[in-house]
Amino acid sequence: MNLHEKHEAALNRVFRYLRGTLDVGITYYAAKSPIPTGFSDASYAHPIIKEGRRSTSGYIFSMAGGPVSWSCKRQSTVATSSTEAEYIGQYNAAREGVWIRSFLKELGHPFRDLIKEPLVIKADNTAAESLSRDPTIHSRAKHMDVAYHWQ
Repeated sequence: MNLHEKHEAALNRVFRYLRGTLDVGITYYAAKSPIPTGFSDASYAHPIIKEGRRSTSGYIFSMAGGPVSWSCKRQSTVATSSTEAEYIGQYNAAREGVWIRSFLKELGHPFRDLIKEPLVIKADNTAAESLSRDPTIHSRAKHMDVAYHWQ
């Protein structure tokens, strides 16, 4: 099988998949919350990928009942704890949330002042959550304060 035939076979497989999932899709509802909400998670030094032991983190933002932005990728730095891995994931989600809000404001989003309202990002790590609320109480987290806080 030459290269052209492999591409053609892959394309046919994509078309078969699309034909079989015509009734599957994302539905947005005007009655649902018009404010974007984020969810963030991370996997510390993922055991399956041993190269570099970098953690994997991801986030998803939903609005009006459906997803509007998402990402899942390996972190650019090596985290020294699960707290730091989760915190880096929350930082990346916060950056995306700020961008989404400024983009919606630029488009003339008709709802409340998005910039002044708190950005909601739900996460599942208590240590990273407490660190995000008050970074000064953790003496061993100074390096994260320098790297992942902006004013």
